[in-house]
Amino acid sequence: MINQYIRRSEEEYEEFNRMDEERYAQEKGYNSTPVDAKKSYKYRLMKEDEIPSWFIETVYCVLSSA
Repeated sequence: MINQYIRRSEEEYEEFNRMDEERYAQEKGYNSTPVDAKKSYKYRLMKEDEIPSWFIETVYCVLSSA
């Protein structure tokens, strides 16, 4: 979700997602427990539920007027 908001092009969005997947795969390798790796994934910036509502509202407003 965050990648979609900050991208400037579709190519950049795909690159952000590729980078996230690489980081996820690397950190998954450090996870020593067999639980769902996404639950123990360490986010670098913030999780989607931590995005301020004012930011989401602003982005939706800008995207809908484009």
